Amino acid sequence: MDKIYEIAQQKGIDIPDYKKSRIDNMDYKLPDDVLDELSNDDFEKYIEACLCCGSYNAGGYNGWSHGHELLEELGFVKEVVRSGHRAFESMVYKGSSNA
Repeated sequence: MDKIYEIAQQKGIDIPDYKKSRIDNMDYKLPDDVLDELSNDDFEKYIEACLCCGSYNAGGYNGWSHGHELLEELGFVKEVVRSGHRAFESMVYKGSSNA
């Protein structure tokens, strides 16, 4: 996580302390070399996605489903694991020309 905060500082992006706990606990990590190459807009999109994915709500502008959409734009791929009648969604970074 230190890499995210280091890049945010370099890009002049302020991440308030109350948002850092969500970022620290998120599961959707980009490789350091990809983080270094993100544009400011894509980096801010990544931070927003991380914050949304930490939400308990699925819908709305800040729900985890919106976070998944943002992650897909950055090169993540949705993986679904089925167990009985339940389906568990996760996002895995596979790379993209957009990131």
